[in-house]
Amino acid sequence: MKYSLEQAFDVFIHAKAVEGLRERTLNDYRTHFRYLEEWLKDSHPEVEYIGDITAQTLRDYVYYLTYEKPHYEGHPLKSEVDKAKRGLSPASVNIRISTMKAFFKWLHAEGIIPSNPAANWC
Repeated sequence: MKYSLEQAFDVFIHAKAVEGLRERTLNDYRTHFRYLEEWLKDSHPEVEYIGDITAQTLRDYVYYLTYEKPHYEGHPLKSEVDKAKRGLSPASVNIRISTMKAFFKWLHAEGIIPSNPAANWC
């Protein structure tokens, strides 16, 4: 069965809830996945299924987070100078990398994807 991005994430988040992860952790996973999903729609619209994501796709995403993502995108109280900054802090990027590694590692272990694109990309 081919899983869409949303289907794969729903299966993952359900399994993690059953494992007893804290609601805060689950919410962070949801937020980080939403960021990836939004970026994919803009930058890689050809990605239709979770198996379409490659190591290069993930490297492109990390590059975007590190150097191109608007720093305070959508923040109503930041100045235009602050909003013009690009790239997230290394800590923010690393948290998102950690989430994606956990997600793809789990998908591979469950046989949902044949290989783990996050295994060697960071």
